[in-house]
Amino acid sequence: MSPRTPDRFSPRPIRGIADLSDVRAEFGEWLRGLEVGTDLVDDLLIVVSELAANAVRESAPDADLPTVAAWCEGDTVWLEVTNEVDTATHDEFKAEWDLDDPLRTGGRGLLVVSALVDDVDVNVDGRRLSVRCSVAFERTQRDSTIT
Repeated sequence: MSPRTPDRFSPRPIRGIADLSDVRAEFGEWLRGLEVGTDLVDDLLIVVSELAANAVRESAPDADLPTVAAWCEGDTVWLEVTNEVDTATHDEFKAEWDLDDPLRTGGRGLLVVSALVDDVDVNVDGRRLSVRCSVAFERTQRDSTIT
């Protein structure tokens, strides 16, 4: 298990699709510790599931393990999923990552993700593909009084 702090969900390697349930559970626990509302936790669990599954599925055979990381800056949660890809396969698709075009080639995962967060950025640097997204939130108020 990766070390976590109140403001950081340290990079967590994903060994395979079966690993996603543990990543989701740890990520959800971290989000609840930030006092993120239940609806946003649910949305971000969908986002991390989609991005992490894609990262596992699309990683090059000789690649380092994909990772999930997140951090909180003020009232914004940032989530980043990275993996290594076969650049020959992904170069032809880079120009087509128009998140606003529901008819673009490829899956609908990034379209789903972009509907649930405020901002999504896809970056390919050599073999490293990084999807970073952010969403603003208001902390929930915990009622500490007993009635």
